[in-house]
Amino acid sequence: MGVRVGVSLLWVVWVVVACVGCGDAPQPEEAVTDKGEAPSWGAEVGKADGVSADRASQVALPAPGGQGAQAAWGGPSADHWAPEAVLANAASQALNAAWARPGVRDVVVAIPAVLEGSGIHPYGDGQSNAAASLGSWGAPRPPVVATLSLLEGGAAALEVTLDRELPVASEEVSLELADGVTLTAVGARSPEGDLRVAWEVSTRWPSIHEGLVARVRPQGWGDGFPLHLFHPAQEVDDLLEEMTPAQRQWSGGRTLPDPEDVSSQTRPPEGTSVVERLMSHSFGPGYNSAPFTTPHVHAEHPSRAQDTAVGGSLVWVSEKPASPFKQVYICFEGRQLQKEAALGVPTGSGWHQIGDPAESLVHSLERGPMLTGWAVVDPLQGAALPPSGHAYGLRDVATFRVMWPGEALVTSAGPQAVGGSRATFHWYAFPTLETTCGEIWIHDCAPHDGLGFSCEAPTDDAPKGDAKATVAVGVYHNQTQLGDQLYMVGALPELGGWDPDAAVALDPSSWPVWSAEVTLPADQEVEFKFIIKTASGEVIWEPGPNRSLSTPTGGGALSYDAAWSR
Repeated sequence: MGVRVGVSLLWVVWVVVACVGCGDAPQPEEAVTDKGEAPSWGAEVGKADGVSADRASQVALPAPGGQGAQAAWGGPSADHWAPEAVLANAASQALNAAWARPGVRDVVVAIPAVLEGSGIHPYGDGQSNAAASLGSWGAPRPPVVATLSLLEGGAAALEVTLDRELPVASEEVSLELADGVTLTAVGARSPEGDLRVAWEVSTRWPSIHEGLVARVRPQGWGDGFPLHLFHPAQEVDDLLEEMTPAQRQWSGGRTLPDPEDVSSQTRPPEGTSVVERLMSHSFGPGYNSAPFTTPHVHAEHPSRAQDTAVGGSLVWVSEKPASPFKQVYICFEGRQLQKEAALGVPTGSGWHQIGDPAESLVHSLERGPMLTGWAVVDPLQGAALPPSGHAYGLRDVATFRVMWPGEALVTSAGPQAVGGSRATFHWYAFPTLETTCGEIWIHDCAPHDGLGFSCEAPTDDAPKGDAKATVAVGVYHNQTQLGDQLYMVGALPELGGWDPDAAVALDPSSWPVWSAEVTLPADQEVEFKFIIKTASGEVIWEPGPNRSLSTPTGGGALSYDAAWSR
């Protein structure tokens, strides 16, 4: 049975809604063969310490003008693309171009955008559906695309492309860095009219694990575009080293990753596919033996009249062991080109906000590269930069990278690597027409430094989760009318459970700053928004994505200062 037969299995009647990270049916204990020592992940397949040539030959991502598996995300008509396809196509084009250059070792592409949460948790875990937008920008290309390339010998080069439709009179552009340094360069126009500007930034960006925070500002502009060159990917082997042996161990001697031993990375390239092995596999204890199915993944959003992604999935979810997270096998349909063209969106997982301490996408099963996206809300918040607005309302940044076999994208909820607790999102797609599989690990413990996680083995005297945190909230809003009242409303019961009638009132005595002190559970990622209730009873919701804060572990005090979004 070939891979294409495996694809047809996705269109079995959808009898169960996929539940990534919840609702596992109890399974009978089965005999499991001890597989012995786990292999070193990613050492053999598509990876090498010196990289470049072998990797570069594998990068052929979908982009405008491509055919078959390389056809543009969202179909051939750019005017029909949803923002998700605009971002995916621009990122793919930039990654293709960067990897085609000699001596490239790694590439991250950053694009200013807006990520909007939803409060929709389709899989019963902390992850909630999200949607992307480009603010008030209207072209089928982002206004700014930044490509940061790590070269042989450790050099790093940043190239920023400003779109041809931007009203830029001069070819001089400033790069304002968070360390207080401003770099200015003169760019050159491409044949299409785009302005391309380059800087050498080797001392400021040694790896993808160290975020380069900056603002791009064309000469004469008051507003600028945020950049955050960071993508939280790491080797699966490094991730495993952070666990104790007990945390890696499943029953019957099975270990992470791939406890059911179905990976193509540890098998000869010829033979059955991963999805075929999973469909015919006799699972060990703790899994649903028949896959959960869904017609799309994280693709619904209340602000959209259509889905943000297409492509069904097959899911096998582990019963939670003693490890600090739950493990999931998930197989995505190959690219659905006709559906993409009909809706103008990519095939793959829709953008989703991370609400658990972390969710990791683990590339431990297939042999080819995949495309991953990561995003953070307002990375310039708190950065030591000159005052500036966000051009076209683009305050967030999405970064994209080719992820290689043996790597994991570890997205924590508000990683410390970006300087505080801010909402984070991720997205991923396999650029292939075949059904392709991966693992997802949903963490129950707090990551450190925005990468990986650090979990102590559970003990009897571990905190019971009843600690409280006090949050001092201050919101600047000077456009309220007589009789208006500001409130804070959010997902937790303490914030009204998204019910405006149960929201927390803010004190206007220090107007235009509205303030309140709220008591919330400790060690929580809290989603919320501010609202206005007018004298006539109208409820006005703050525009933009949901806000997010993380309460301190073990309790304590926290300040949250903000301005009403416009």
